[in-house]
Amino acid sequence: MSTSLKHLGKYELQQLLGKGNVGEVWKGYDTQLHRDVAIKILHTDLQSDPHFLTRFTTDGQEMTSLQHSNIVQVHEVNVSRASQSNEILAYLVMDYIEGRTLHDYLQRTSHKGAFPSIAQIIYLFTSIGVAIDYAHQKGIVHGNIKPGNILLNKHNTSQFTAGEPMLTDCGFTRFLGNNNNTVISPHYMSPEQARGEAPNNRSDIYALGVMLYEICTGVLPFRDESSVAVMMQHINTLPTPPILINPNIPPALSEVILRAMAKDTATRFPMASLLATAIADACSIQPNTHIALGQAGAFEDESSAPTSGPLQSSILGVAGPVPQPRTAKLPVVHPDVQNPPAASQKIRPNTSSSISIVSGQLPRVTVPIPATPLPTNKMPAISQTGKMSIPSGSLPAPIPSQPLTIHQVSPSFSRPLPAVIPSTPPPQLTAPQPEVRRRTRFIDAPVYVVTAALVLVLIVLGSAIGTLLALKSGAPSQATTKPLIGNVYFQDDALGHNNTLRIQMQNVPALAQGKSYFAWMQDAQNHTIALGQLPPPQNGTLSFSYPGDAKHTNLLLDTQSIFLTQENTDSNPTAPVGDKVYQATLDTPSFPEVKNILAATPELPNNQSVIVTLFESIKSINDKANSIVDSLQGTHDYNLARRQAVRIIETVDGTTYARSNGDLPAKEQSLLNTHIGLLSSPNQRGYIDILSLHVAQVKQNAGKDAALLQHVQNVENAITDLKDWVQKMRTYAVYIVKAAALTDPAIIGVALQLKKAAADSYTGRTIPPNNGPQPILGSAGAYQAYIECQYMAALTLEKV
Repeated sequence: MSTSLKHLGKYELQQLLGKGNVGEVWKGYDTQLHRDVAIKILHTDLQSDPHFLTRFTTDGQEMTSLQHSNIVQVHEVNVSRASQSNEILAYLVMDYIEGRTLHDYLQRTSHKGAFPSIAQIIYLFTSIGVAIDYAHQKGIVHGNIKPGNILLNKHNTSQFTAGEPMLTDCGFTRFLGNNNNTVISPHYMSPEQARGEAPNNRSDIYALGVMLYEICTGVLPFRDESSVAVMMQHINTLPTPPILINPNIPPALSEVILRAMAKDTATRFPMASLLATAIADACSIQPNTHIALGQAGAFEDESSAPTSGPLQSSILGVAGPVPQPRTAKLPVVHPDVQNPPAASQKIRPNTSSSISIVSGQLPRVTVPIPATPLPTNKMPAISQTGKMSIPSGSLPAPIPSQPLTIHQVSPSFSRPLPAVIPSTPPPQLTAPQPEVRRRTRFIDAPVYVVTAALVLVLIVLGSAIGTLLALKSGAPSQATTKPLIGNVYFQDDALGHNNTLRIQMQNVPALAQGKSYFAWMQDAQNHTIALGQLPPPQNGTLSFSYPGDAKHTNLLLDTQSIFLTQENTDSNPTAPVGDKVYQATLDTPSFPEVKNILAATPELPNNQSVIVTLFESIKSINDKANSIVDSLQGTHDYNLARRQAVRIIETVDGTTYARSNGDLPAKEQSLLNTHIGLLSSPNQRGYIDILSLHVAQVKQNAGKDAALLQHVQNVENAITDLKDWVQKMRTYAVYIVKAAALTDPAIIGVALQLKKAAADSYTGRTIPPNNGPQPILGSAGAYQAYIECQYMAALTLEKV
């Protein structure tokens, strides 16, 4: 296109706003209606397709029919001939929306750890979701939903503080024909589009799921230098559960994200607005049916997003300053007690159903209303001795009134044989009893308020008395003897386990002018690998993340030590030059067993990790249990429900043992051929018992390390609970497989019990008055076990 073009029909071209693969976008002025417009002029090479102009004019007219408050209005679709170059120009004229794109916004917020509030996420997906449903009802599939195609109108910030979200390019891909692949971003492309199929309504749902994943974790689920590699990941690779990247995501929200990103289109949400409703349900916020959700909390605008220094945690925040030192004997205090969340951020959790079956009656469903505020911090709290304690939030410390006791869990190599399936629902289906949970208010629990107040008073008095005694005795005060606190944490990203790490330090002394800290890793072959330059300490606090290498190497498996050196700030050393100042090593007696649990378990093939495999197996059962309920209550696909139950049995028992013990009837074909089950068989330990053996070894070698012993205790609690819950899941799944007719109303009750046991096994169970699952007996599940095992691997940085 000629760059000297100044007019296009009645439109005056004023400013080039951007160039893309298919054309240019200009800010223009309508000389007849006297208004600003945006004009997208398509590249002429697109018109080499003989059918392009026909599709452009026909499908383009359908785009002009879309009139929705959250869709950028297309006013005109036209073809013109440039007077100077005589070239044919195809162009669209749209409303001019002043503001940034959602992509720009996420670069300043989620990608830097400043995550949006739940209320703002819900508003974003509700407004865009309703707009997408509107387009779908008009027969228009977007086909290229991505943050770059969502504009934020800065002149309307009444609901979304960054600007009202407006969907653009709605239906644009329809007339591009074979040029679609040059337009659609591979990072948000659905599996069916990656296979070369035409997009459908649920392709748009998948793209929304990818966006939600990115917003809540700060990373894309799939990424690679090659677009083709990214597309193949969409087709073949399951995304890492978002909750493993950001443990502060509510477990139910993590499940919503994964359902929206399901490979199977039928598994995804059928409508975009239902995805928005599921987000609200998962976070226990009731959206207004008219989209106006009220003032939307504290979603920081770009202007307030941090650009340097330690990032502040938000309700979904991963990154944040290390919590202030806290001892295990003190009550857990919300870190934001001085600035409590706004009313719109006080979350009521998802309503969950439990069912009891009364003899001679149809299933009776009781629906408790629990109360679970979202956690606010991720990293473990660190005591003055440099040891970790469990943080408040997703992994709270043990209830203070309970003494710390360490119980030996003897790995069991046997289990009860499955009972013969009766012709009527088994008696144990009356359990578990419905959990009575509701929002806890101060007036509902005066004992806790008084107790907390008394404890806080005692803390204040104790601190004052301690200070006076220190001054009187001449001992130095805490203010002058702050020890350095430094830890290294292994973390997951979207494509691997323990393949990234984070360094958190407090009370770091200031460096000389022109000097900076550099982080290094020594691997198993004694090679020194540069991790990067650390940012300057901010008020003694330092936070650094190493994103891992291109191969997503499991750092826990390959690391011998982590150390810091002082180097010249303007240097870029490939090997340490300056003095080594801090170091963390993996030479403790218990660490080999920790690596066996998290990185590579000797009993398992292909360097499998027992805790990762256990967690993913239970997650797969949770997915299948939900599918069974959906099939029985919704689609009535009884064959699918039975097949999913067969898969659960094979996952729990192992295929060979399930066949020999009668859990898997001879008439049922094996669908998984699982060698190792979650539970042990007479000839093969299951994943739960394998984990138990290695955890027992960690305990044996832990010595007097109280923090490590506490993590061991928490994993043992989860193991005890999982043995019970997984046994129940097996019983329910066998009943479904052996049922004479899945149309029997009682089967729904069995399926709901299976779904409840699977959810407890996956994310843990809330026991009132707690606000969420805890790493304690009766509450801890696979998720708590996984995180506690990761905490076992935390390293302490010490001065050299």
